[in-house]
Amino acid sequence: MENGNNKSKLLWGLAIGAAAGFVLGYLLSGKKFNEIGKDINNVADNLKEKINDTLDKSKEVIENINSKV
Repeated sequence: MENGNNKSKLLWGLAIGAAAGFVLGYLLSGKKFNEIGKDINNVADNLKEKINDTLDKSKEVIENINSKV
């Protein structure tokens, strides 16, 4: 179980590092705050769309497996 815990910590560390890099990059880019907000909304919308697509594909795979059982 420790191995899974270490992987979880690593993933959280990477996510936090990526978020910090993202924020720092925008702060140093000199963009106006409302432009940054629009960019963040676009990134969030794209991420939401990818997550929904992945969930839909996962549901299809599960349904396909269940139909074969």
